[in-house]
Amino acid sequence: MGVADQDDGEPAGHRFLVAGPLVLDREDHRAWLDGKPLLLGGKALSLLQELMLRSHTLVTKDRLFAVGWPDQAVSDAVLTTAIRELRRALVDPARDPVWIETHHGKGYRFLPDVKARNVHPGLFDDSKDSAYRDAVPFGKPVRLRTAIALVALFLLGGALFLASGRQDKSEDVSAAGTATA
Repeated sequence: MGVADQDDGEPAGHRFLVAGPLVLDREDHRAWLDGKPLLLGGKALSLLQELMLRSHTLVTKDRLFAVGWPDQAVSDAVLTTAIRELRRALVDPARDPVWIETHHGKGYRFLPDVKARNVHPGLFDDSKDSAYRDAVPFGKPVRLRTAIALVALFLLGGALFLASGRQDKSEDVSAAGTATA
């Protein structure tokens, strides 16, 4: 089946692959799920792209080896590890998959429909794609900035607390010194 072509041209030539809340930027080699960046190595990203390009189709282990490890002899364990990395990032249990289905001894199948786009998914105007409008963040996420601000406030508060405790002790010492004199 493969990728549904949403723009003119060859689906494989499109920059973005979109499967619901999952967005893969083929040019920048980055992926996001629900607008959050996926922390994936290069091999895992290459495998994800191959699986997304051939959604609903069994992609053989030999094909995935050729994509991830061209001209290298590697064991099945290397492929299994890369798929495990993908599943962990996608929060996709192997026993009840939503994203990647295993065909033991044969290969893997990407389950959701995939759309190919030339335009950043966050720039769509039609309402059916509004769910993807914020799929790929521009700049730092607001949560990260908020967390940094909270940590800074906590550290500042701790420093002020410690400074006020030292000041109280110095007042106690000076008051005790004047009482005995």
